[in-house]
Amino acid sequence: MTIDERLEALTQSLELMAAMQRDNETQIADLTQSMKEASESAKQASESAKQASESAKQASESVKQMSEAILVTSVRQNIQENEIEEHKKRLDEMQQFRYRTEQNLAEITGKLNALIDIVDGIVRDRKRNGQP
Repeated sequence: MTIDERLEALTQSLELMAAMQRDNETQIADLTQSMKEASESAKQASESAKQASESAKQASESVKQMSEAILVTSVRQNIQENEIEEHKKRLDEMQQFRYRTEQNLAEITGKLNALIDIVDGIVRDRKRNGQP
């Protein structure tokens, strides 16, 4: 092989290596861009996960508050139901008392009317007999 042939072969090898180097640089640039994009996607996913976690915490807090409100409402309802039952009992007792009072008044009225009739009879008898 002559020097020209060797130089030609060396030139072709260098050109081939230069082309391979350009291809490698292009691939590295593409990979670097892909890595940047993947990193950005990971950041966005991380931010979305943080937002989802915050939303879940807020939802959990809301559920907790609603549960507490339901518990308070339930306790109040029980208290009101007990008060209603107590009021019903007192109303029943008052109605029974009123019924007994009306019966007593009717009995007393009957006795007073009978007494009035007796006294009236006595007074009439005295008037007939001439006694004052």
